[in-house]
Amino acid sequence: KIIRIVKTLANENLIAVVNFDESISLSLFKSFPNFTVGINDFSIVGVDDFEGDTLFYAKEFVATVDLKTVISGDKITLKKLYLNEPTIQILFNADGKMNVDIVPADSTDVEVQTEEESAFSLEITSFVIENGRVFYDDREMDFSLDLLGFNHELSGDFTLDNFVMKTVSSIASLTMKYEGVPFLNKVNSEIKADLNMDMNAFKFEFLENKISLNDLDLHLDGFMQLNDDDIDFDLVFGADKNEFKHFISLIPALYMQDFASLKTSGKLAFDGYFKGKMTDDLMPGFGLNLFIDNGYFKYPDLPAAVEQVFVDLKVENKTGLDKDFNLNLKKFDLVMDNNPFAMSLQMKNLENLFIDGAVKGKLDLGSVGKIVPLDSMEIQGLLTADFAFKGGISNIDEKAIESVDARGNLFIKDMVYTDADFPDGVKLNAFGLQFNPRIVTLSDCNGSVGKSDFNANGQLSDFFAYAFSDGVLKGNLNFNSNYFDVNQFMQEDAATAESSVSQPDSASSMGAIEIPTNIDFSLNAIIRSLSYDNFEIQNLRGLLSIKEGKILFKDAGMELLGGSMVLNGLFDGQNPKMPFTDLSFSMKNFDIPGAFKQFDMIKQYAPFAEKMTGLFSMDLDIKSNFNEQMDMDYSSLSGTGVLRLNNATLSGAKVMNILADQLKLEKFRKLEMKDQKLSFKIDQGRYLVDSFALPLWEQTHLKLTGYSTLDKGLQYAGFVSMPRKDLGAANTVFEGLLAQAKKKGLQVESSEVVNIALAITGDFTNPQVKLDLRETASGLAGSLKDQVKDQVKEKVDDAKEQVKERIDDAKEEARRKAQQEADRIIATAQAQADKLVAESKVQGSAIRNEGANAAKVIRDEADKQAADLIAKASNPVQKLAAERAADKLKREADTKAKAVENEANKRADSLEKAAQERANSIMNEANRKAAETMSKV
Repeated sequence: KIIRIVKTLANENLIAVVNFDESISLSLFKSFPNFTVGINDFSIVGVDDFEGDTLFYAKEFVATVDLKTVISGDKITLKKLYLNEPTIQILFNADGKMNVDIVPADSTDVEVQTEEESAFSLEITSFVIENGRVFYDDREMDFSLDLLGFNHELSGDFTLDNFVMKTVSSIASLTMKYEGVPFLNKVNSEIKADLNMDMNAFKFEFLENKISLNDLDLHLDGFMQLNDDDIDFDLVFGADKNEFKHFISLIPALYMQDFASLKTSGKLAFDGYFKGKMTDDLMPGFGLNLFIDNGYFKYPDLPAAVEQVFVDLKVENKTGLDKDFNLNLKKFDLVMDNNPFAMSLQMKNLENLFIDGAVKGKLDLGSVGKIVPLDSMEIQGLLTADFAFKGGISNIDEKAIESVDARGNLFIKDMVYTDADFPDGVKLNAFGLQFNPRIVTLSDCNGSVGKSDFNANGQLSDFFAYAFSDGVLKGNLNFNSNYFDVNQFMQEDAATAESSVSQPDSASSMGAIEIPTNIDFSLNAIIRSLSYDNFEIQNLRGLLSIKEGKILFKDAGMELLGGSMVLNGLFDGQNPKMPFTDLSFSMKNFDIPGAFKQFDMIKQYAPFAEKMTGLFSMDLDIKSNFNEQMDMDYSSLSGTGVLRLNNATLSGAKVMNILADQLKLEKFRKLEMKDQKLSFKIDQGRYLVDSFALPLWEQTHLKLTGYSTLDKGLQYAGFVSMPRKDLGAANTVFEGLLAQAKKKGLQVESSEVVNIALAITGDFTNPQVKLDLRETASGLAGSLKDQVKDQVKEKVDDAKEQVKERIDDAKEEARRKAQQEADRIIATAQAQADKLVAESKVQGSAIRNEGANAAKVIRDEADKQAADLIAKASNPVQKLAAERAADKLKREADTKAKAVENEANKRADSLEKAAQERANSIMNEANRKAAETMSKV
């Protein structure tokens, strides 16, 4: 009972879900005279933004406590804290939110007043992690650290003012990525370090220590001291061995393939320092030196080698100030299978950054297999590069691109890549880039990816202004393909997702799809055959543009489901939390069963289409919001359309079966529809059908108006107009009327066509159909042509007068009732129209407020993210990048915020306009019905 109360309280007071096996073990015998507590399957899982993401999990959580300290009460000594197979995930999403923040903000606001400091303290003498997983992922900084097979032991007497803390750690696989680039990839690591802990001065000095990254051994000497307002650093590091072999052990392809047999030579020098004060505004001085002299490696069983490896890299900033930063990669040369490759790069003064770099050389990719064992992988091709860049970034900021010297080219020819997971591989027959300060030209790009072929060319302009400043990248690309299979890429993504670490919902981070605002790009595509999901699309063609955070479609045509479609409009992803579309479709001769199967919108609004065969055409203009998972928000959907049924059959629909049963007429079970036209609207998720008359068969029509809803609700009304001879059993009503007329001596000629009032309610799964024969009877009575024969000649004048009086009375009564009905129709419609307009005003105001609030959130979040970016910058390069990114972030946020406000106002105006149009339509229809009611008299 106590355990369940603890679990309940934890879940009530944390922004997370806490769970554990309630079979908690308590033992005095396992570690006597100490006391051991064990918990299995202990987990903390995120909610809200981190729904389903594990913050912490341990297969086994064990604490061994000194029983005497528990009894004494003033100090509890943990002899050992043990975690077996724990998983620890520290996640930052793209908005900078952290999954570790699981304590509600208001829970820390309670003011606790005590007269004296508590004497209670906690002492830990040993902390052990066995076979753990630690994953750190900062999506805002695009930095991740992944530790697999993590084992850790820590010990020390933390109750002393001065003691030695001993740590031993091992990591089976260490991966570190920044902006998608793996700086360390699956590196086997060991760390052994003794630190002298001066708790009075908060000074921590490194004593005996060793850091191993695969075969590279490093040492770290010096200290760090935490002061009130800053941190003092005086640290030096360096490699313990000076052989080239130990450095290249960090290359996974070499280290994982029989590294012990690798023949190497060459010398290595690697060292650096970190010295000075760190404050909120200042970095300590730092430096790094890497020197490789005449490196060489070769596998004994392979024919080729990498040789003449020379690296001379120096990074230094003695003051920590941006203006004193200097990176100089003086040399990076190598020869691979007799093909030389060289590059150099200098960067200095981050306040006014200057870059001077060059790349030149040739790489025969087919030589890779001659140098490194590739197993099932194959790679071929020839890459040549000759590129140089020299100039100041300030020149680009000032748009004086001509003062920057940037020219060169990159070519790839006859490249082939295959492996066991991708046997169809990638083939790049030709790829060529030529660039100058303003334009990068893709002169030729053709090849295939698996079954998909491609051929492309085009240009990018203002590339360097985009890469190094806040410029807008402009470009155009022509893309052609005979066959393109999108599914193969989706399958690869799915496989990658299955093998990846549990992370925040991919769609929420996808958010979806955030379109950069500093890209102005157009794609002119022709794809003769494209496979996507279950669609087989032919002759895909059209212009796609990316501009100001939007994707614009112009005359994007395609053929699918036996018909053709043209798409125009846009997708706006400036606000990833509320993307929206404004699209126009023109669809011709689509197969109805295929469209029902593939299009979710048809399933939502016309589920009866499952019972239809034949072809349809449609013109559709729609606007809709999407959620962060890129699912359409049907409640926000609005639009207009015209549906044309070219040659369709509806068979076995529930509504029509009910009609057939009530009218005793089997013809209603199967309807043939040819050349029918239906206008409709979609408003806030409701599907509204304009009044239409559908010819069913000779002299028979179905007239309907009304709407259906997202929950499949039905509200339709109308008439069935049909020959009386087809009316079946209901025809007895009319026979009775005729018989009564004959009894009164009248000869009656009835109309052969009658109208039956029809109301359809309920929902698609359980429709309710009501028929009203009173309208039919009234129609019949109104159509009677009284012919009175003079049976008694001498009383003819009296009979005529009596009939006239009765007719006049009947006419007056009919007019009075008709006027009442007309007034009722108009009053009901007016109330409905007024309510519709009033509701739209309230909804429009809410949408405008929502837009204003969303815009404020965007701006506030951008200000916060900008401040966080600058605060998190840990070195001069990051600081410069952070300041530039912060300014850019604020500008983009303001643009997005204005777009959100404009779109909200636009949506509100559109909604109110649509409501007014609908209200006008309701009143027009009411006036028409009222006039029709009066005209019948």
